[in-house]
Amino acid sequence: MDAASPLDVILNIAGGHCLPRALHVIADSGVADALDEPMGVDALATASGTNVDALFRLLRLLSAHGLFELDGDVVSHNEASQMLRSDHPRSARGLARMFGLPPCWNSFERLDHSLRTGRPAAVQLYPDGLWAYFPENPEAGAIFDQAMTGKAAAQVASVVEAYDFSSFATSSGGDSTLSSTPGRFFFI
Repeated sequence: MDAASPLDVILNIAGGHCLPRALHVIADSGVADALDEPMGVDALATASGTNVDALFRLLRLLSAHGLFELDGDVVSHNEASQMLRSDHPRSARGLARMFGLPPCWNSFERLDHSLRTGRPAAVQLYPDGLWAYFPENPEAGAIFDQAMTGKAAAQVASVVEAYDFSSFATSSGGDSTLSSTPGRFFFI
């Protein structure tokens, strides 16, 4: 494959916001939860309460980047899209939704502030901080909690394999994510 032209590099970066935003709205709409077995895009749109044409466009974009499988107009899961299901043991749905929340997504609109001042852009939008935002916006707070729980669940296996926790004592607390691995360690 040939290297991208300078214009292609610029176009890919300039239009790069489309891909993550497509992921945010697909995750937020529960499309992965509505897909139990391969089905046509029209049936999936009905099951997920989305517009068939818009859904098909987003699925074409996402499948070109490894999320979902498309065969004509039939959609099926792949390993990555399975993780967008809310019932997946290592669900990343909350994480994908969190990055689409106003505090995460909108902060990039003020990135010029960070570049000029070195201060976080989010401070301009949320002067009281994110920890004040979530209690005032309980749905966003619930998504944040789901994101952190899913991220931890997805990373536990790697942590268990990478570190020797045999010298740690068993303790209770947290959500027992790490202590659920028998006899190895406790939740930090």
